[in-house]
Amino acid sequence: MIGFQSRFLLSRNSGFTLIEVLVVTIILGIALSLAVANMIPDEREKVRIEAERVLVLLEQVRDESAMSGKAIAVEVRENAMQFYERDQKSVETKWLPLETLNGSVVSARPFANGTIGDLYLGSLPSSTAKPAGPGALATFQPAGVAAPFELKIQSAASAQNVQTIRIDALGNLSLSAISKDVIP
Repeated sequence: MIGFQSRFLLSRNSGFTLIEVLVVTIILGIALSLAVANMIPDEREKVRIEAERVLVLLEQVRDESAMSGKAIAVEVRENAMQFYERDQKSVETKWLPLETLNGSVVSARPFANGTIGDLYLGSLPSSTAKPAGPGALATFQPAGVAAPFELKIQSAASAQNVQTIRIDALGNLSLSAISKDVIP
């Protein structure tokens, strides 16, 4: 009788029940869906990442201007940024496309992740300011900037999430997010 009971208990405890398998499958499915959702960035995250990249690039341009003693300008088109340096040989204010910055090529740099940028010159409140037109340059001088400016980066598909890079007269850069809620 003891041999029969031990064989019966062994066969009963040797596998998983259907309920146990289903519970584990559901838990794995939930964990996998959360992981995939976090791996694919949404529009807000794409705009934030691009704004941080542009902020770092503008900090490098500011530092290069201060270290080299040269004026460097940035022109922002809707989908790209172009950098220029002032021609030291010209008597007039003439800007030449900047080819290298700290050994890296900085010719026209497109905005990434489906984002666009708008340049606002001057110290007007951004709520009343209008984007600078084509050909407008924001300049970094060795001692700061010629005039404060803002660079707003947003998704090309939607204007709801905007990241604003502000540059004051001393060349200090800051990044802030503006979330515009759409009211139906």
